[in-house]
Amino acid sequence: MFGVTADESGQESAELLAEFVSIQKEIFSELGMHCRVLDMPTQELGLPAYRKLDIEAWMPGRGKFGEISSASNCTDYQSRRLNIMYHGDNERLKYAHTVSLNCSSRARRIAAPLCGTNTLCFLNSNETC
Repeated sequence: MFGVTADESGQESAELLAEFVSIQKEIFSELGMHCRVLDMPTQELGLPAYRKLDIEAWMPGRGKFGEISSASNCTDYQSRRLNIMYHGDNERLKYAHTVSLNCSSRARRIAAPLCGTNTLCFLNSNETC
């Protein structure tokens, strides 16, 4: 998912980030996954990200949590490079803020339910169940 917001109050992109993470948590909860949200420290952020939240799910085969989703508030970093602007309250052009969410980590995918149970397995591309 990708969202573009105004920057009038300074909170629009933070609110959209929270909404994206809430949607993801609801989806994973409905799938019966035990998840946690990590607010990543600044040294873990890429250049465009102002704030990044990772969602991790418990992976019983590994015996630990693993990242399944990531959401970033990039403020105006991407919009400056893409020249995404809008007319602000005072009719002056302003750069928009962007928020992005990847719904599945690059190296992981959701596999079909195993052995007729409601348990889901998260696999690396080189792992088997």
